[in-house]
Amino acid sequence: RTTNIFAKSQAKVFKMDPKMFDKLKPETREKLKDKFITVLVDRVNEMNTALVRLKVEMEAISQAACEYQAEFDKILRSGKTMKEVFGGINETIEGLIR
Repeated sequence: RTTNIFAKSQAKVFKMDPKMFDKLKPETREKLKDKFITVLVDRVNEMNTALVRLKVEMEAISQAACEYQAEFDKILRSGKTMKEVFGGINETIEGLIR
């Protein structure tokens, strides 16, 4: 498997193919494998955390959309014109800015 590497600072890297890996001492191979596994597990954990945060945000957005839809439905049933509705919103915003 190949991958791209992007260093955050100056770094020295080396390319290791399966042949080179097999030539390493068993202890060195095990240490490298352990380190690779640790890095991969950390990345999976970070991704899981990000997904959980995203799910919470999406649920909040969905809930807000439902609430706004209900509010919009009330406005439509009230018989107010769009000018009346948005005029009230504009007054509220101007009041908050002042």
